[in-house]
Amino acid sequence: MLKDQSSQIRTNTLKQDLSRKNERAKVEKIIKGKLIRISFLEHMGILVSFILVDLIISYTFFNNILFGLLLVPLIIPFRRIVSSELILKKKRTLKVQFMESLNAMANAMDSGYSSEKSISKAAEIVGILYGENSIMKKELVRMEGRLRIGVTVEGVWMEYAKRSGLEEAETLADAIVITKRFGGNLSRLFVMVSRMIDGEINVENEIEVLIASKKYEHLIMCFVPVLMVFYMRYTAADIMGVLYTTVIGRTVMFICLLVYVLAVVIGVLLLRKAKFE
Repeated sequence: MLKDQSSQIRTNTLKQDLSRKNERAKVEKIIKGKLIRISFLEHMGILVSFILVDLIISYTFFNNILFGLLLVPLIIPFRRIVSSELILKKKRTLKVQFMESLNAMANAMDSGYSSEKSISKAAEIVGILYGENSIMKKELVRMEGRLRIGVTVEGVWMEYAKRSGLEEAETLADAIVITKRFGGNLSRLFVMVSRMIDGEINVENEIEVLIASKKYEHLIMCFVPVLMVFYMRYTAADIMGVLYTTVIGRTVMFICLLVYVLAVVIGVLLLRKAKFE
């Protein structure tokens, strides 16, 4: 008897996993892009920023703007670091808006609305709180449209989980699939996920406060070496001239540049590790 029950449980679990995989496969075909991505204007901003940094470094360390052509390959790690920072900020903003939308949907469902109608109510509230052009507002409107053309609630949330890249959204989507098929309280589920996100945000805020001073110290130290070189160039031009006209001087400046870049990169990586690990 126990063997039959255990085999039945395994069979049901396998069927559940298979159905979830099939649902995910359908979602992958529907999704055309990620919700959080770098826009064209942001790409152009990164490019302009790199050009300015390149020109400043070339003039400061080598007194020759043309030397900046040799630094062009550094645009790849520069773009990667800046893009990742922008994506992290956008993901954090989306996480906050996602938490508020879950609270709004839970309140709407407690008031008697269905899970489908609660999405439209959440869209109204998110639009009021964060504006009509906010990321979550647009996504909730998109979810409404998907529901109108016959996509299931489970499918809509799985699409959102894939598009957003939020771990909490993926957890919620999996839980909604189980709740819809085996029964459960969606309102309580939304509240639980919302509280989990709120706890994570509070921890991140506390970490931000703790490392705020270190962040500004790092920012200041990024500018101090460049400012010192400029100061020395205009107050001790004869001494600094040797560094730009002789082979040994240029070698020393090149070594100083490598140490400077390495220090900046290590500082960025340490600050990121402190914030997100």
